[in-house]
Amino acid sequence: MFLEMDGAPLASERQTPADCIAELKEIVAMIKSEIFKNDGVVKTVLGENVVAFFGYDFTKGNHEQEAQKNHAKAALDSAIAIQRENIKRFSVKHREGRPVFPLRIGINTTKVHFGNLSDDSIDFTLVGLGIGHARKMKDQCEQFRILLGPSTKDLLGSELSSQNNLHPRKYMTHGEGVLSEIYECNPFDDQKDGLIQAFKAYKEFSGIERHELRWPLPKDYVLSVQTDTDDAGRLKDFSFSGFSAQLSKYYVKGTELYFRLDSSSGELKKMLANSGLLEIAGEVCWGRPDGKHFVHGFRIKNFLPEKRRLFLSILRQEVINISDRLL
Repeated sequence: MFLEMDGAPLASERQTPADCIAELKEIVAMIKSEIFKNDGVVKTVLGENVVAFFGYDFTKGNHEQEAQKNHAKAALDSAIAIQRENIKRFSVKHREGRPVFPLRIGINTTKVHFGNLSDDSIDFTLVGLGIGHARKMKDQCEQFRILLGPSTKDLLGSELSSQNNLHPRKYMTHGEGVLSEIYECNPFDDQKDGLIQAFKAYKEFSGIERHELRWPLPKDYVLSVQTDTDDAGRLKDFSFSGFSAQLSKYYVKGTELYFRLDSSSGELKKMLANSGLLEIAGEVCWGRPDGKHFVHGFRIKNFLPEKRRLFLSILRQEVINISDRLL
């Protein structure tokens, strides 16, 4: 398990060393407590990152021992408990003007070698190809959520019935151009109001605010979206630097897709093609379920500012034309 506390570096810039360490000490103590309840081991705490593992019994002292049963469930139970306990503390900390730290957690199940690197002290290490996958999932994970690798999901089996729903999320395998799946657990599917308040608290603490004007499309009008992954959907809104779109597949943060937009008449596609704007590269910034579909926010990657302004101008004119026709 890899866990990251967003906002910790920012707190270090705003607080005294003593206050910053006290805040980190408090949240790390909570994280360790939940991990220990499920027989996990905390390997490392470095800055805003925590690394833990499950399935090894230190009391046996056997380097060749088989993994303990239910270690995948133990890891997921710990992650869910950590996320839920953390969000409980948000409102109190926010009222007191203290920093709040959204968490991102990646879990992967893999075979590893484990041992002590030192002859005169204790310096445990883990070695295995799958460790990097857990770290990458933590990086791809969104705040307040958990990402699981396929091997972890398979081991959970029937245990999933007692856990939150898992949503398959797509990502592009590096260098192969093939879509693969990992799985997202949202511990707050039934606590949306609390989650909204937590996001608001973090935005106020971090100073992150949206400054760009976004242009929404009328609900009764569809601008179609086609991707290079054979996915299709509709444009929801757009701004100078990005757009949101409803798609049939659920992509992880950081996935890059190529888009083509069109109107029902086909005129928008022609205008974009004539302006050299036919193919749009978009990187996933966030995603969420939306009924049977999924809405994503994308950052435009392949247009320089001049082309972005032209792209924005064409879409704005399309929205104006749509609004005039719907009146």
